[in-house]
Amino acid sequence: MRRPGEAPELAREKRDLARRARRLAGTQLNETDKARLQKFADELERQAADLEREAASRPSASVPQQQQQVQQQQQQQGTEPPADPEKPKG
Repeated sequence: MRRPGEAPELAREKRDLARRARRLAGTQLNETDKARLQKFADELERQAADLEREAASRPSASVPQQQQQVQQQQQQQGTEPPADPEKPKG
């Protein structure tokens, strides 16, 4: 399983590779090589689109991650709030 935020970065990398493959395909004289590079670029684009869909469908992990960071900071500082705050008697 990927870390949160990793899928969009992988998608960007795959799109960059697809652009490079297309650029390289344009330099090839052999039609078979051109076609192979175009097919590779198309596959990279499909993979990037899948990664983007995966990232869009995944719930954002930023809020729990921020809460975890705050808890870690509080533990390090020794200021962690009590587990059950006392309720005022009334």
